[in-house]
Amino acid sequence: MPVHDNHPPGGAAFFQRGVQSRRKERGFLLVAVLVIVVLASMVALSLLFRMRAEEAAFSASAGSEQAWYAAMSGIQQAISLAQSKDPALWQNNPGALSRQLVLDDGSDKWYFTVFTAGPPEETQARFGLTDESRKLNLNKATAGMLQKCTFLSGQQIEAITGSSTTTNAVSLADPLATSVLFPEAARVHLTTLDDLLKLPGFTPGVIYGEDANHNFHLDPNEDDGALQFPPDDADGQLFLGLQDVGTVFSYEFDLSADGSARFQLNSTNRAIPEGLLSESASAYLQAAWSNKVIFKTPAELLEAKLKVKDADGKEVEITSGITAKELPLVLDKFTANFDQRRVGLINVNTAGSKVLQTIPGVSEAKAEAIAQARENLATDLRDSPAWLYSEGVLSADEFKMAAPFVTARSGQFRFNVLGYAVPSGRYRVYEVVIDKAPTPNSAPQILYLRDITKLGLPFALPSGEDTTDVQPKTQT
Repeated sequence: MPVHDNHPPGGAAFFQRGVQSRRKERGFLLVAVLVIVVLASMVALSLLFRMRAEEAAFSASAGSEQAWYAAMSGIQQAISLAQSKDPALWQNNPGALSRQLVLDDGSDKWYFTVFTAGPPEETQARFGLTDESRKLNLNKATAGMLQKCTFLSGQQIEAITGSSTTTNAVSLADPLATSVLFPEAARVHLTTLDDLLKLPGFTPGVIYGEDANHNFHLDPNEDDGALQFPPDDADGQLFLGLQDVGTVFSYEFDLSADGSARFQLNSTNRAIPEGLLSESASAYLQAAWSNKVIFKTPAELLEAKLKVKDADGKEVEITSGITAKELPLVLDKFTANFDQRRVGLINVNTAGSKVLQTIPGVSEAKAEAIAQARENLATDLRDSPAWLYSEGVLSADEFKMAAPFVTARSGQFRFNVLGYAVPSGRYRVYEVVIDKAPTPNSAPQILYLRDITKLGLPFALPSGEDTTDVQPKTQT
């Protein structure tokens, strides 16, 4: 009996193809699912990475912000200490300016340290402030002054002052006369030391010397000759460049110590405040005015003599009666200056001998004598530059030459501040210049603020276990 095949012709092949097609579909679906899983995993990983990156960025940002606030606390502390008339409180006070705790947030302890350049013989920073009036103001200094206390070339000095060093004979003998021969319009006005980089011949090395990272510390690469940056002389001392003796920030208001206006000696107002001078001194002033005497400085009243004619027409000599005892009062209450702001006066209580010898009437030997005499100077004498005469360091004639260029006040201060955390090690570093009285009877202000964190840590951070403390000097 014949066997009937119920499948149509070619049915086996068709069935086989169907099975293969279904297998291909399942394979495609499997591949698609794997692709989707991989893509989903990549998206999930990307989101996770982004979340962690944002978390890390937020954490870093929060850390930087907290380091900023810690540094601001250091600036506030510096401003507070700068109000004192006693330089010991702000020149070097580790107990108030080093490793000062600001905040403990549970994971970090936040501190600040305020530091500045130490004396030339030291290779370490000190924990304090540098008053800008201990330096030459580059917006006022003559070519002769700069040549005496800086390493600048004649071309560099001329770029700053607008006058050639060939005028040294004039500028050293009478800087006041030089300012007439070479008026302010002939020189550039610098708002920061970095403005010098716009002038020919100036580089960061000229301004900041060997201290490439601005930490006021002699690091190994700053004392190895030409082996590593920066170039240095390998003499074991930190050369700070022009910043050590030059500034653009120093000034003071032409006001007496109590903030009142000074009596103008060259004014047409001839009514001397009652009780300010003795009868003999008042009589001398009246005679000087009658003889059309023009005063360059109140110091000209010191031990002064004047020949006048009496009622009978006979020439007689009269004296001012102003001695070392009256000199501080005269310097405080009188002026011969017509500018409200006196720019570039040099503080004889803090300036180094290099800067002191640029003052007219002060030789190199006298500059050394000033630096030595002030070491044991009574605190009350530091309120006036009159001690230069009363302590016998300068003669009356020398003091009269120096008086228009000197002060005993400090109003602007430069320092660096480090805000940091232990144990995380987050930190920020800033260069700062503050002004404790930008206008009469006003609040202190920050004149200059520069973030130098990119230059690295100025020194190693203390460990969390380091609890060494120094008793701060107290403000009087």
